[in-house]
Amino acid sequence: MALKMVGRDFFRFMDDQSYWPEYSSLADGSVSVGGKTVEDWDILQEHHIVQIDGGTVHETQDVNSPTLPFEEFARLWVKNRDTATLIITIPMRVAEKGRARINNAINRLGGKIVN
Repeated sequence: MALKMVGRDFFRFMDDQSYWPEYSSLADGSVSVGGKTVEDWDILQEHHIVQIDGGTVHETQDVNSPTLPFEEFARLWVKNRDTATLIITIPMRVAEKGRARINNAINRLGGKIVN
């Protein structure tokens, strides 16, 4: 199953120097937004739902070094975080009527609604 994350988390993942090995490299990294492949990652925004579609992470810049699929490498990063970002979709009428209850439930769990 493909890994999806909000753009904000994707940026954190890509910029996390404590996670990426010092001389690691990404080959053929591929992501999509809304089912459309994104060639220029600079256009990604924090609110986009980014899906990792492919690629290989090499431990070093040597293409013969040990590798992990890009998706698996990202999934391990997500698993080791202290917080989880949930992406949910509910009908607008439910969100409008139940916003206070939803906020209260999330607050009781120690979370917050970001958007």
